[in-house]
Amino acid sequence: MDFHEKEGILQKLGALNAELESYETREKLKSRVHVILIGGAGLILRYGLKRSTGDIDVLESISGVRSSLQALGNLMAIHGFHIVSESLLTLHPDYEKRLEKVAVFSCLDVYTLSAYDYAITKLGRGSEKDIDDILYSGLMDAVEIDVLEDLYFAAMAYWIGDEGRFRGNWDLFKGRIEEDVPPET
Repeated sequence: MDFHEKEGILQKLGALNAELESYETREKLKSRVHVILIGGAGLILRYGLKRSTGDIDVLESISGVRSSLQALGNLMAIHGFHIVSESLLTLHPDYEKRLEKVAVFSCLDVYTLSAYDYAITKLGRGSEKDIDDILYSGLMDAVEIDVLEDLYFAAMAYWIGDEGRFRGNWDLFKGRIEEDVPPET
């Protein structure tokens, strides 16, 4: 299923919440569930990105009793959510301080990364699609380039990988800003 708009993503989150409302699930979890959307679904929901995404990526950052978390992970997978390990992303170490709450359900709080942290993760990957997402999703209206640059290079110190590639991603991004080239359709 492709998601093109906020309503479809919110319906999917609502279905997950309905399942969480069941007595048995609530007893196992014993607390509200906090979900951090990353990727295209989060950009569509928070910043109005105009493209589709085939899945809803969720950051694996939930803590609690292991058996409860396994049950929650299975439930989320059944509902079509794709759980991504925090260790696989190029995040700033303080990203949690900038999370933005975008939806509240009876059992579920939904957050997205801040504009800065979306940009950082996408720049860390550095694909053309990721850079297009930064430039044409509304993120640029919510960031100051100098602040983004400081956060990006500070975050780079924590990443494992080719520092030259990460620096090259920044240079490519800056070049695209200067060229102001719209995405290919």
